[in-house]
Amino acid sequence: MALNVRVKGSGPDLFLIHGWAMSAMVWEDLVEGLAVNFQVSCVDLPGHGESDLTGDFLLDEIIDELLAVAPEKATWVGWSLGGMLAMEAALQQPQRLESLILIASSACFVSDEAWHCAMSPEVLAGFAESLKVDHQQTLRRFFSLVARDAEQPAPILRRLRVLMKQVPEEQALVGGLELLRTMDLRGRIAALGLAVRLIAGARDKLVPVEAMQALVAELDDVELNIIDGAGHAPFLSHPRQVVESIEGWLL
Repeated sequence: MALNVRVKGSGPDLFLIHGWAMSAMVWEDLVEGLAVNFQVSCVDLPGHGESDLTGDFLLDEIIDELLAVAPEKATWVGWSLGGMLAMEAALQQPQRLESLILIASSACFVSDEAWHCAMSPEVLAGFAESLKVDHQQTLRRFFSLVARDAEQPAPILRRLRVLMKQVPEEQALVGGLELLRTMDLRGRIAALGLAVRLIAGARDKLVPVEAMQALVAELDDVELNIIDGAGHAPFLSHPRQVVESIEGWLL
């Protein structure tokens, strides 16, 4: 069964991919602004929102499913895990993408001895363990992390809690954490032959500005926009600025 995609607006194609534990609903505020000048397609990842999970939540299968529903030659817009998936799709089939916009996303989500600007593997492992006990509490904890670094976290947290009405399938949550743990695009991303726009939250602790600056060092055709006062979800805290960043780059 094909992934669920919501489409709004008209113009050049944008293909939006949400992050871990979310759904296409997370883009609603951003879509209102973008749909004035673009045709915006928002996809639910397998096991999220209205998309069924028909097998395991595995990288190559997800990329195939995304490519199957994405418009031809769209600009892919990915947030966090969604950005990593967009980069992987661009590396596998660059001819299918027009360009990339990565929001609060980096080449590697977890830290190691050579990569300090990321989440510690112990914290990520803690999320995986807590999912086995109480996935609702785990999601509440994660949403708090997403919202906490913004200048005004309360409205973001309220918005994210609305999304808990569409709780992803547990297997999709576990598989998503495994992708965040294992995906490492360092060393590969330099082969990306597309124009890339990076949008970072200045206060983001989950994917710090330093992690996105590392992408700048790897890529040839790249621009970085840092949004003051924003945390890990700048499109929720500063939707107008994110719309302007995208429009200013593409139009």
